[in-house]
Amino acid sequence: MRATHRCHHGRPRRWWTISLSLFAFSVLLYLPGCGNGDASHGLVLRALGFFQESADKETAPTVDDNEPDSGRTASLAQTNAIPNDPDNDGDIDGGYVGLQNQQGSTGLTTDGAKLDYRISGSSFAVPSDFFSFSTRVEPSGSSNGGTVFAQIQLVSPSTMNFLRSKSGQLPPPPFQMTVTATIQARSDAGISYLSNPVTYNVTFTN
Repeated sequence: MRATHRCHHGRPRRWWTISLSLFAFSVLLYLPGCGNGDASHGLVLRALGFFQESADKETAPTVDDNEPDSGRTASLAQTNAIPNDPDNDGDIDGGYVGLQNQQGSTGLTTDGAKLDYRISGSSFAVPSDFFSFSTRVEPSGSSNGGTVFAQIQLVSPSTMNFLRSKSGQLPPPPFQMTVTATIQARSDAGISYLSNPVTYNVTFTN
């Protein structure tokens, strides 16, 4: 029987190779990936959810004055885009995403929002979309605590037209579509970051 070659410490060379592999793997676990790498649960850009403007002011939400906006009911046949103007006052209501910069000294500028759609019970997939918008998110040490609210288009006219073209394959109304938004931004140094995903529910009537 051939003897196992051992290093000068008396341990098999195979044990030494495995140990090096485990060490390299553990180092990789701690390396920050794109969009991660700070002490706040790995997020640099935190999405806080969606918000309505103040009902009595019709202005954008603020840190001190905001109301959650979890979704809305819309007509599949008549609604052109979401958010829309359900009270017909000429102002698009809701759909403001709250964003918070977790960095203390470096600002962020958004590139846009990646939008994914899911309709439970449908026989087809709704194509993903991207809404471009540029909003400055100051560092957490700024006067607003690094928090801003930006209104984004969650369902575009082209996506609405796509849904109408598939009306025969949709569940009977009312049915719900979940929109998942992930915000993309760049730091002042040009580093790209992704937010956590946040969801918005649209209930379609006929």
